[in-house]
Amino acid sequence: MANDLSMPSADGEPPEHSFLNAVNDLKNKAKALSYYINPGKRTVIHSSGTGRTLSTAKIIQLELASEGLAFERHDGPWAIHHEPLLDEVGCFDWKLFLALVNGGYTEFGDDMWVIDPQDSNPKGLGADDYFYFDCLHKLPGAVLKKWPEGFASRVKSFETSAHCLERLKEAIRNAARQPERQWIFVTHGGLAAFPVRVFTNHQVKELERGSWALLDATDGKATIRRLCEQPFGNKEANLLEL
Repeated sequence: MANDLSMPSADGEPPEHSFLNAVNDLKNKAKALSYYINPGKRTVIHSSGTGRTLSTAKIIQLELASEGLAFERHDGPWAIHHEPLLDEVGCFDWKLFLALVNGGYTEFGDDMWVIDPQDSNPKGLGADDYFYFDCLHKLPGAVLKKWPEGFASRVKSFETSAHCLERLKEAIRNAARQPERQWIFVTHGGLAAFPVRVFTNHQVKELERGSWALLDATDGKATIRRLCEQPFGNKEANLLEL
């Protein structure tokens, strides 16, 4: 059981209650997803390797199995396979990332200084857009030179959004080559934001925790059918060509 499956409650709710609410919400969303899964096809779950995604994948499998869906087993008792292509953003650090988004007093190692948000985020973007459009990796050298070398090197080591999207596309291509199966991917916001933004024309910028997007994929083409409870959106765009 992952201890970071749910976010801390803003109203001081005990952590165990927040966790149970997250699990129940996930079960309800998995049950809604079951209506769109073909029971006649073998189902495979591929997941990122973090505790919270593997825990999420296990809850999804148990809920869908209770709805009568059969799964293709991997090693061990669970039909869950760790797929590195779905892993979280490489070398990422939320604290350092938010320092760039918001600016302000910053500490890194033995260094302490103030980041001017006009340097790091001149357009005033939110964290979702700042990552999606790879603003960090487009900062000019003159800005990077204002910061301690170790900090600049560390944040520049974050995996780019563009590379995350290529990983997701490769995972989709691999699945599309096996039309006899249907696939459930459990991954992170840095990857899942891509189909959500395409489907909603950037009106929705991230996939909420525990929510899902439904894709149709054949070799060379992948389109979005719906976003959780939302059936209306761009169903024509081929994710693999964007």
